[in-house]
Amino acid sequence: VLYNTELLSVEAPFHKILPYINALDFVLTGNANDIDKLADAILVLSKLLKDKDKEDMEDWKVLTGVTKDDRAEFLVKNMDPAFREYVSKLLIQEIHKHSHVMDWYSPDTGLTGDVSAKALITRLFDMEMFSNRIEMVYRMGAERRVELVAELLALTGTPEQPIKIEFNRLLPDDMIDKAVALNNITFIADEEKYRLLGLDPVEQAEKLDAQKEKNIEMFDTGIEVPEEETE
Repeated sequence: VLYNTELLSVEAPFHKILPYINALDFVLTGNANDIDKLADAILVLSKLLKDKDKEDMEDWKVLTGVTKDDRAEFLVKNMDPAFREYVSKLLIQEIHKHSHVMDWYSPDTGLTGDVSAKALITRLFDMEMFSNRIEMVYRMGAERRVELVAELLALTGTPEQPIKIEFNRLLPDDMIDKAVALNNITFIADEEKYRLLGLDPVEQAEKLDAQKEKNIEMFDTGIEVPEEETE
């Protein structure tokens, strides 16, 4: 069974952000040669040095025996820290944008304080839509696998059991806000309010009846009230 998450290519959904991640790694750490050598500057010489002279170069303070036609200068690599910070933030922003994943550490979109569930759902809208698209592909693939297994069971005469496929993602719950708003609405039936809250009306009605009976038993003092005498 093929799970093709990309319609126009055979790549993974997050394959497109790999170049951004590599670029961010290069900006933050530099290339491998700079890390191994830890070189802040490179000495450029046009004069051929002997191996013995190279051994003592760390103790050199000045260069002697250099004519006007010889070249001796340091090639220094300078990178503005402000520019590096700007590029790194831009790459991080592009990574989250193209992967449709929210940057929780961003001061603009992250968790900088108390946020309501409704505000979080709004922030997670793009990620939820992208997740739904990927979920659709996996749901189709899972259903196809179930069909193939059912065909195999039918050929072998094995009884088939019902299978229900569910995908659960952790999302902010704004049921309390919805309940307060629905409680003030009088033109919607209680059963419909339960459905809007994601609850089963029949199950909630049974629980409310059981709760009422339990409350009556708790407040029952056991004192029998005498009936009025009739002539």
